[in-house]
Amino acid sequence: MSKSRNRNTANVGGRRKVLTGGISLEQAQKMLPLVRHIVADIQTRWNRLSNLEAEQLDLDRRKRSLDWPQRSRRYEIAEEIAQETRALQEAVAELERLDLVLVDAVHGEVAFPTVLRNRRAYFLWRAGEPEVKNWCYAHDPGRHPVDKEN
Repeated sequence: MSKSRNRNTANVGGRRKVLTGGISLEQAQKMLPLVRHIVADIQTRWNRLSNLEAEQLDLDRRKRSLDWPQRSRRYEIAEEIAQETRALQEAVAELERLDLVLVDAVHGEVAFPTVLRNRRAYFLWRAGEPEVKNWCYAHDPGRHPVDKEN
């Protein structure tokens, strides 16, 4: 599982957002303590889900030769995957309620929608970084360092 389940999209929660001024750099920096907490939860759940899915795949491959405890585990794991999936979806929804976009669950990258130079853009933050350091225009993969003008 190396791809994010929630790619940067224009639709959030099934509806198109109207962006006026977006989130300022100062607002994004102030949101970081909460965002760090949410992203840590997302990364933990993503890793747990990856491990559970790998375990399920292994058990499914060997299903004809499993002893009773392993068979029982095979059924338990499906419920654990469902619980982790729901919790992961709720954590992503929490970011979306803040009008943020999860760009990459594995690396913990989050986009803060904004408008720069009269164009839709995003301030970008990645888990482990002390502050928002980059930005990009919407639908443009080129990243730019944040400067005084942002």
